Amino acid sequence: MQTALNDLIARWGTDEGKPCCGCGCGGAVELLRKTDARRGHVKGAPARFISGHNRRGTTNLDRYIVVGECWVWTGPINRKGYGYCQVGGVRKNAHRAVYERQHGELPRTLHLDHLCRNTRCVRPEHMEPVTAAENNRRKAIPVRPANYGEA
Repeated sequence: MQTALNDLIARWGTDEGKPCCGCGCGGAVELLRKTDARRGHVKGAPARFISGHNRRGTTNLDRYIVVGECWVWTGPINRKGYGYCQVGGVRKNAHRAVYERQHGELPRTLHLDHLCRNTRCVRPEHMEPVTAAENNRRKAIPVRPANYGEA
């Protein structure tokens, strides 16, 4: 039991030995008062968030691992294989959120084509803004374009 608590504290960070809120505000969280298997709560374990902070609406966009040249999203994945997250209280595709963080807002009429053909990749250099028609045309192309990997 103590090992599990230590793992939770290590995963969520600490501030002077106290578990910190998972939203990144740095506030200390309380220990859970009872076990709730449906929510994954264990009595005595630190809560993941301060009450209300889990609804702040912004996800950590650095939730990826580097695999080869791709940055593979480790957060939630939808049925089509694309990562998604919350940005400003709005659900977005993770690759679009990461791209917009680096390059600025994209018009809704443009799609992001994965040049690497990996739907879980969020690396901005592997994305190219294209129209919906061009994106659909490229879906049938199984190989990478000639300019793939150029920075």
